[in-house]
Amino acid sequence: MPEPRTDRDNQRLKRLGVLLLLALVIAAAVSSVIASDEDLDSNTSWLGQDADSHPELGNVPDAFDPSRGMASNLDDSPEQARSSEPEGYAGFQQVFHPDERERVTPTTSFPASAIAQIEMYRNGSLVGTCTGTFVGPNAVLTAGHCLYMENTGWADAVAVVPGRDGSTEPYGYQWASSAWAPQEWIDSQDAFWDWGILKMPDSSLGNTVGWFEMGVLQTSSLNASNFNPVIAGYPGEKAFGTQWMGIKSSFSNVTSAHLYYMIDTSSGQSGAAVWRGNDSVIVGIHMGTVSNSNIGTRINSGLLDDIVTGCAQLGCQLSYFVENGSPEPTATPTPVPTSTPAPTATPTPTPTMTATPVPTSTPVPAATPTPAPTVTATPVPTSTPAPAATPTPVPTVPLDPDPTPTPDPDTPHAPADSEPTPEPPGQPGDIEPIGSVHYEETWRRTDAPIVDGHISRTWMWGPAPFTAVISEPYVESPGGERAVQYFDKTRMEITDPSADSDSIWYVTNGLLARELITGERQLGHTAFQQYPPAEINVAGDGDDPDGPTYASFNSVMGANPLAVGETITHTIHRNGVVTNSPERAAYGVTADYHVPETGHIVAGPFWEFMNSTGPVYENDTLISGNLFQNPFYATGLPLTEAYWATVRINGEPRAVLIQVFERRILTYAPENPPGWQVEAGNVGIHYFLWRYVMEPDLP
Repeated sequence: MPEPRTDRDNQRLKRLGVLLLLALVIAAAVSSVIASDEDLDSNTSWLGQDADSHPELGNVPDAFDPSRGMASNLDDSPEQARSSEPEGYAGFQQVFHPDERERVTPTTSFPASAIAQIEMYRNGSLVGTCTGTFVGPNAVLTAGHCLYMENTGWADAVAVVPGRDGSTEPYGYQWASSAWAPQEWIDSQDAFWDWGILKMPDSSLGNTVGWFEMGVLQTSSLNASNFNPVIAGYPGEKAFGTQWMGIKSSFSNVTSAHLYYMIDTSSGQSGAAVWRGNDSVIVGIHMGTVSNSNIGTRINSGLLDDIVTGCAQLGCQLSYFVENGSPEPTATPTPVPTSTPAPTATPTPTPTMTATPVPTSTPVPAATPTPAPTVTATPVPTSTPAPAATPTPVPTVPLDPDPTPTPDPDTPHAPADSEPTPEPPGQPGDIEPIGSVHYEETWRRTDAPIVDGHISRTWMWGPAPFTAVISEPYVESPGGERAVQYFDKTRMEITDPSADSDSIWYVTNGLLARELITGERQLGHTAFQQYPPAEINVAGDGDDPDGPTYASFNSVMGANPLAVGETITHTIHRNGVVTNSPERAAYGVTADYHVPETGHIVAGPFWEFMNSTGPVYENDTLISGNLFQNPFYATGLPLTEAYWATVRINGEPRAVLIQVFERRILTYAPENPPGWQVEAGNVGIHYFLWRYVMEPDLP
């Protein structure tokens, strides 16, 4: 039995170690050390040759805590006939091209036989499909939104089709008799709790197809380089009813509550199990995508406890174990503000306003598609001692080829003979609610349409802040302090609370990019404190030793601008040196718009983006309007010309155009899919690391 949680409410207030949006950061940073998958035989290694198709069943207690979840009786003998593939069936891709999934056929041996396509019906109509996995003779694990949706309630009937192979159903199907979902999913539709259980009417089907065993594993086991995590299910963009699987040699990252992986998935695979390749032990439940990493909810002791409680209420049987009998402490994240997800495959045609879906998705359930950045990334934080009252400049290029190991960034340290530096006010890795109604309105205008699946484009802020609202010194603000909150892409701030709150300038995002490349930390309208420019990569893999940093752009702020219409061929290097690369002319990118205030020219792709239109929310109404009410609202004015650079993305060198503005970094990657060729850099993360971790300076 899993250890009971004695104080679940307090546990749910604990901060999650990795922010859903920032998961990409770690995934990108460690991608270069993940073992190659080329040596995996995907036709055999994923099948779990050592797996038992009927593992031992765990004890399910008679008692249950009704506050933990809610059950619903389903119609297990509906009058309506099962529907075939719904018209307009579509799936939003969340794959990392090239798509490495392979079709599983035949599906008549375990574990493929125990993976089921789930069909959800309401009012006699097929409204969507998901993936489910037998975890006992009469229990199927799947996604919460496949069972219950806030706007429609519980599904009327759910058909379970194990081992489906296109038009072939080798084991037939059954209508589930009841369903259970966590109370947190019922109440908040929070993505972390997007899972549930189906109880079958009897054990005949499960005894035929077999079932998986769930395992609460130690982090050290999950981090094994040969763990071979596998996901198999029924993706919506493939031929209807066909089962597909993907495998990697290891996870990209493991936290106490989540698993991150580069396994290809797409809508229709919501609720699919994440399992170990050699023995088919389920260790997670696939939930969606964050940045350029897919994500699953880790089965820790708390989550297993909930599953066992739900099964006790339904009267189903489960197979599970706890490694070493002493699992690591469970961690439950603060809910991410998201909109209600939709079933993974619905017959409703895609709205005309919605852009063509492209690879990867948002940090919400797999049903809510939003591609993620493939250029912007977060560096591995490198903590350095906090500066003295008068900062001492540091070299912009490390002199020691074998430096002392970097301290843990979660434990910033102070110089000798000084008091220990307090912990930063939050961490890249936490999830916090948006702390101001004005911040909420500003965020919602451009980023809520991404969360809601109406558009596929770069985030302007991020899916959620990673700090609470905190105070930072600013001379002109009341009491010399202003309220700020950090997002992935920037920082929101209210400098003058008495100003006109209806103005778009009431909430601003700081001149963070300017501070990062100059080292001039702004403490008031005309008050600055000098620090070294940030040695943090502006784009690509955080551990790329050759890509440009913010400090690289310091020396080109005063460079002569190109002529309007001139083709951009200049390349900037990490040391700040600019060379001409005539081959870049093939991309056809020109300098398009002269900004007299700074004398620089905005590159064509960026000027087009800054003046683009698309779905935005105005007073809670989705309209098609200008992405920015003022072209320079989000970015500020350009501080440099646009330069090409060679940066590593997932370890591969790519040509990327970069331009520094006062508030943002914009990148243009010609090889990216539409909607994601222009991206906003993770300036909010980078600035936070520079200010609070690498150069601690707490208010």
